[in-house]
Amino acid sequence: MTFAEAIRNARIKAGMTQEELADKIGVSRRTVNSYENGKSWPKNNSRYKQLAKALDVHVSTLTLVEEKYSEITGNNACEEKEKRIAAGLAEFHSLFAGGAASEEDLDRYMQAVQKIYWDLKKTMRKSVPERDANGDAPGKITNGGL
Repeated sequence: MTFAEAIRNARIKAGMTQEELADKIGVSRRTVNSYENGKSWPKNNSRYKQLAKALDVHVSTLTLVEEKYSEITGNNACEEKEKRIAAGLAEFHSLFAGGAASEEDLDRYMQAVQKIYWDLKKTMRKSVPERDANGDAPGKITNGGL
């Protein structure tokens, strides 16, 4: 589901017109229409929070991290591990949405994620067999060995 679809569906479910939603969040009807047509997105987290409050949904419903993850990776997140990664990213985003965290909090979180990433890469490298000068795995039969 796209951001545009999420906004439109939530607005209809709430029984609001575009004009009513616009009034609740302090923008023009044209802006809401632009959101629903996928032509623009809120420029800051406070607008997402306003939309979520007006539509009575959780802000992570509107931020659609899974969609962003799919766009970045080119993966439709259909596998279980991909869904779990996207869910973790959505949880991260909802923790910090609306400016609830300081820059220091975000930096500490990013450093922790990077440490986990590099620790996992190191572990993975240890489990992969060493390669020779040609980049071949040990025991690989090559044409020169015939």
